[in-house]
Amino acid sequence: MLAVLSLLGVSGSHDWIIFQSVLLALLFAV
Repeated sequence: MLAVLSLLGVSGSHDWIIFQSVLLALLFAV
């Protein structure tokens, strides 16, 4: 999980924002 976070952080801020949005959506969906 941390590896994925670090990779997204390096790839770019836009990808990071999208990932956070998806993560929040999953948290609220539960």
